[in-house]
Amino acid sequence: MIFVPKKRFFLPLLTFLTAMAPMAQRHASIQKIEDVVVIDGKLSEAFWQNQDAFDAFINQWPVDSGLAKLQTHVRLAFDDQFLYVGAICYDRGTGRIIRTLKRDQENEHFGSDGFGIVLDPVNKKSNGFFFGVNAGGAQIEGLIRISDSSTEIEENWDNRWLSKVSATDSSWMVEMAIPFRTLRYNPDEANWGINFVRNDMDNNVYSSWNQVPVNLNTIDLGYTGILNWTSPPPKVKNGSVNIIPYVSGSALKDHSNGSSTVADGNIGVDAKIALNSSLNLDLTINPDFSTVDVDVQQTNLTRFSLFFPERRSFFLENSDLFTSFGLGSIQPFFSRRIGLSNGSTIPILFGARVTGNLTEKVRVGAMNVRTGSADGVNAQNFTLGTLHHRIGKRSSIKGLFVNRQAVNNQQDQTEARFNRVGALELNLLSPNGKWGGDIGMQKSFNPHDLDEEEYYSATFRHRSKRLFARASMHMVGQNFLTDAGFVPRLLNHDAARDTVVRLGFTRLSYLVVYDFYSESDKVNLHGPRFSGTYVLNEDGSINGSFDGLFYYFSFKNQSDLEVRFTLDRDNLPFDSFIAGDIPFPGANYKYRS
Repeated sequence: MIFVPKKRFFLPLLTFLTAMAPMAQRHASIQKIEDVVVIDGKLSEAFWQNQDAFDAFINQWPVDSGLAKLQTHVRLAFDDQFLYVGAICYDRGTGRIIRTLKRDQENEHFGSDGFGIVLDPVNKKSNGFFFGVNAGGAQIEGLIRISDSSTEIEENWDNRWLSKVSATDSSWMVEMAIPFRTLRYNPDEANWGINFVRNDMDNNVYSSWNQVPVNLNTIDLGYTGILNWTSPPPKVKNGSVNIIPYVSGSALKDHSNGSSTVADGNIGVDAKIALNSSLNLDLTINPDFSTVDVDVQQTNLTRFSLFFPERRSFFLENSDLFTSFGLGSIQPFFSRRIGLSNGSTIPILFGARVTGNLTEKVRVGAMNVRTGSADGVNAQNFTLGTLHHRIGKRSSIKGLFVNRQAVNNQQDQTEARFNRVGALELNLLSPNGKWGGDIGMQKSFNPHDLDEEEYYSATFRHRSKRLFARASMHMVGQNFLTDAGFVPRLLNHDAARDTVVRLGFTRLSYLVVYDFYSESDKVNLHGPRFSGTYVLNEDGSINGSFDGLFYYFSFKNQSDLEVRFTLDRDNLPFDSFIAGDIPFPGANYKYRS
């Protein structure tokens, strides 16, 4: 028996009411079951009929009023191990768009016919979880966090959960089983934030169960509904352990030289321990990382380093506790500095991380990692501590301390014994998500007292239905040294002297976007975009700049068209190698496109 929506004659009335006034925060309940659940995507178990329905999905993009043309009906249940999700996604039965069958592909998921659930177990609108499935069965899961300009999914967070899809002539169905041990929550919290997202790519429309303004991301935690637990969710047992050991080996023989066989082997282990329902301990001993996905290939046509996101599982859970400081690519801590040096792999001997919610308002993180010595690089000890304290409904103040300490200086006597960075930031966000801003200061500490070791940052942003505007400022001192961080523009190569020179800078940028929402049957929206970035040397002269004027069209068939004019200016301070063996002369360069 497949569960079917009830009271379908209410849809015309709901459509009218939704168009007349904004939808208030919606509520629904979840009940515990004793049934045996088979995750087959068919939703045939009888218990599904007895659960409260999450239905009457509301348009979210390109309009945020009225009921969705193609409806979705969802029911939830749980037992001592899993949170169960069952959804029927009604459609015409043809033209389902599936961009990928690969796991954890965010852009392709939201470009495919798909369904997802947003969970905020602490119901504080600051961080949460997303689990999604497209119509072909490809999964995506990730941590939801607030970035500089919007709410985003950290898709590199990986956990094992179950899902299956099936299809009929008028719908496709999805069934999920999410283990409670993958979530971090307080079992005494009776109300969770929750929302559901439907991607209808046949019409290029997104809808949600609880109404989300069109100017915000569909997964925005500020606009979740309320999930009422009729009985408390199960407690995650303190000390529950997941252990992942590995053993590797190799045997090499050079037959051409007649040398003897050389054998090699390795062994290590990763462990994840639930200290309580909201604090997690990660341990690693001699990690291998051979199962980590390869990086996306990037071509570097600039004179500065490229940023590659972290993919190693040990560093991923609650990683925003350590990496959300600074603006853009300037970060006091960049975990890929651990285990790498100038492109060479450095062995990680062991590491430990504690992350999670200490109280309803306080999130904490602590990490210690010890690396070995290799290729002239000293053994190092990395220690981090961070604390995030929520103020108001969606704002926070947070601090971070990073310490890189050489265990010995036998490999290179010129290396600094230590490098330390302290960071303090205030993040402001209005309850409705329309206004936001950040202000922060960071300072590095080194064995020798230096001037200009500070980094200051500030940003302001506004997001309404039609207008998005953001302005930001960085000020980086020439001696702001972050051995465990990432500051891409600070180091400049002087080819004539074959040396690297640190140059402090100030970076100013703005972005203005204005959208016209169309009633055309072919165009969703269109509008101008203005963007500019200006980098100033410490004496106020121009180091580089970018100006762009764009006009953008988004069509209902998922096509995009952008007309643009850009102007780049670059003042190269020294003769520098950018490509090939011949340095570019130090001069002013200008490019129009």
